[in-house]
Amino acid sequence: MSNPDRGAYTPPTDAPLSFDARQPVRGARPAPMMLIVSALVLVVLVVAIVIFYRSGVHEANGLPPAVGTPTAEIKAPAPAEAQPADPAAGLQIYQSTDGQAPPAQPNFTAPPEQPQARTEAPPVVTAPAAPPVQTIT
Repeated sequence: MSNPDRGAYTPPTDAPLSFDARQPVRGARPAPMMLIVSALVLVVLVVAIVIFYRSGVHEANGLPPAVGTPTAEIKAPAPAEAQPADPAAGLQIYQSTDGQAPPAQPNFTAPPEQPQARTEAPPVVTAPAAPPVQTIT
């Protein structure tokens, strides 16, 4: 029902444009289809992730496949020639292995270049400026 006495800024109270917060007594509300569809998509994604996680290259409870050929068990110690005779052979720390003493003074690079005295710059001579040219127009 229209109200002709309402002001300019009063919202209309006609049926299609009005909002009634009360629930209708008769009839049921429509089902929230977007919520139901998004819940189904979420469930499908969770199931797909679980399936991909559980499946893989190996069975669910099995060991991963072996890579390469298996080696036989070692029952004897390693031969003597397989081990190095002297682990410090060839190392030079503070003395050489030949029995020579290390050099007394280390070999450093050449010292830096020493600064040289400055040379005097020639005096700067300035020529007097020419007078400005005046043009008569």
